Amino acid sequence: NKTPPPPPTPAETHPGCTPLLNRSTSPFRSQHVSKKQGLFLSFVCAWVCFLILVVHDVEALSSCNSANQNSRRLLRCPHVVVPQSRETVNANEKWADQAAKHLEHHGVVALVQKDATSDVQQGIISHSVCDDASEAVSSRLTDLHRKIRSRGVDPTGEESPYRFMEVVSRDEGGKRFDVPVPWLGGGDNDREVNSNDVGTPLSVAQEEAVTELHCRVHDIIAPIASNLWNTDTDDLDVAAAGFLVNQPGSKSQKFHRDGPDPGMLDVFVPLLDLQECLGPTAVKPGTHIDDGVPRSEEVETVTPLLRKGELLVFDYRTLHKGQGNQCKKQITRTLAYVVYADGDSANSGDVRNFPAATTLEYD
Repeated sequence: NKTPPPPPTPAETHPGCTPLLNRSTSPFRSQHVSKKQGLFLSFVCAWVCFLILVVHDVEALSSCNSANQNSRRLLRCPHVVVPQSRETVNANEKWADQAAKHLEHHGVVALVQKDATSDVQQGIISHSVCDDASEAVSSRLTDLHRKIRSRGVDPTGEESPYRFMEVVSRDEGGKRFDVPVPWLGGGDNDREVNSNDVGTPLSVAQEEAVTELHCRVHDIIAPIASNLWNTDTDDLDVAAAGFLVNQPGSKSQKFHRDGPDPGMLDVFVPLLDLQECLGPTAVKPGTHIDDGVPRSEEVETVTPLLRKGELLVFDYRTLHKGQGNQCKKQITRTLAYVVYADGDSANSGDVRNFPAATTLEYD
């Protein structure tokens, strides 16, 4: 009789078996696993590990793509600043001072959310405020177009441009409208500026929506303008306010300056997330400085793809243009605008872009 071999130690393994680290507490009754069972368990474990790795890689890739998309979006914004204070007007905020420096040196600044993980519903100006304003201008424009049509004029502006106090179609080919509204956001509203008289009054609902939007804009822009012009926020003036409506099929504008003099700022607030096909505003940073050297053709054009409720601020002298809306999904690009003016300057009103016009109020 041969002496039977000693039992295996815990460190030993048998072909096709997986040792149990704590056999006394193992749920398995058997001390050994068959070869087929071992192969099956190995196969299952391998698949589980593979699936875990795939899920991890997908999550990492998704996170990386999101970060890369956000980085590309921000890189297309000139001189980005992330506002930190949204509750009070405070000219001592560092972000406001930084934004003012960008405007002074580059003539443009984009005020954006920090990153892709930010609360997109809150935004810099909340989505609800933007949505209410978008609905207000849409209803107003519909009513104004009805009045224009009753006069025998093509409201699309495709036949010929037109100008009324309440709505302007400036561009050849139409489908791009400027809808002025009174400034309702604070500051010195007693000055005789063109934006205070826009003919047909707003409805109650439209006025409430515009007021909320203007107040949010003023909370953000007032400390920037105060730093830029070294003036008190109460001395800021608003030369004009309104909405720009760019419908599908509109043509691209030429690069232009809104005015030749210092002391004025354009503020644009998109009321939807911008895409290239929607014809967002293109700008040429640095072209606000007139040192006698023509360089507009050499300056790189940037087209900030802002999210809903973010802001583009630029000097009135900075070259810019609205591009054509070529969106195949028939989406209208609507943005709110406000023109700020240094209260100490002579630029309180802009008769160049907002001359006298006929009203539709009594139609």
